[in-house]
Parts: sequence; structure tokens; C-alpha cells
Amino acid sequence: AKELHDWRRVLRPVVLVLMLFAALVMKEPDLGTTLVMCFLVAAMLVAGGVRVKHLFVVGSVGAVLVGTLAWFEPYRRERMLTFLDPFADSSNSGYQIAQSLIAIGSGGITGVGLGASRAKWNFLPNAHTDFIYAIIAEELGLQTVGLRYNKSEYFGKNNTLMLNFSCIVANERLDGMTDEVDQ
Repeated sequence: AKELHDWRRVLRPVVLVLMLFAALVMKEPDLGTTLVMCFLVAAMLVAGGVRVKHLFVVGSVGAVLVGTLAWFEPYRRERMLTFLDPFADSSNSGYQIAQSLIAIGSGGITGVGLGASRAKWNFLPNAHTDFIYAIIAEELGLQTVGLRYNKSEYFGKNNTLMLNFSCIVANERLDGMTDEVDQ
């Protein structure tokens, strides 16, 4: 039990093995899987009783490393910057995010009806996996999806407010786009 509090005896071997496997996965390159591996190892260490302050130091170094890896790889940097304004390049790099916001916005508060989503028919790529939330929000509405998240102690009202904001932003962007087409 005393060895759990000595970071050299616990963290060194675990982090070295993690770095070996993370390097192999990054050879692919797959940053997402590497992050999942790191979070799983961190969760196991916390469950095992390792001091959180030691993990915080290792996690801080890891966060800087992940940020550097993401910034210096052009396609990762583009994805990070696209997240900030998906409508800046909505026909290319921001297409999927823009379409998901359009789907959420077109569902509105009450939704278009179960099975009546239009976004899932080749407008929103990977609608059945990555962006299933947008399809559910379009079909059942933000009222249904928001009530589900209001019951969650982790997300609470902030997530519902963010979804309502997303709905408003998507509708405003659509209105602006149709005004440009009409002119």
C-alpha cells in the first residue's frame, strides 16, 4: 500500500508501457484511440488508489503533447479550427458539423416526427454512428432530448441550454443562407 504513494514505483512502469503502446497506435496515426487508451489507464490508476496529484502532473504533460500533436498535423489542426466556425467552410471541412446543426435546428423544439428525419438521407455522413444525437434531436425535438439530459446529474441544464443555443444558431445560419439565395 505504501508503494501506491511512491510515483516512481507505480507511474514509471505504467507510463513507460503506455508510451510504448501509444507510440505504436500513433504510428497509424490515430490520436483518438491513443487518447482513449490514456484515459482508460488513468481511470485504472485512480481506481487503484494512485494519488490524483501525481496523475495531474502526468496528465498535464500529456495534454501539452496532445495539443502539439494536434496542432502540427494539418488535418487535425483543420478539424480543431473547423469546430470553432463550421459554417466558414460548410461545403468542405465543416460539412458534417454544419449538417448536424442544420438537422438539430430543423427539428426545432418538438421535432419532425419519429422516422421523418431528412438529414439521415445522405445529408449527414455517419448519421447512424457519430451524429446519431443530431438525428434524434431532429426527429424528437429538443424538448425530448433536453428533458433526457436535464435528468442527468453530469450535464444538467447547461447542456440543454447549449442545445437550444445550437438550434437557434443553426436556424439563424439557415435564414442567412436562404436570404443570400433569394437575392
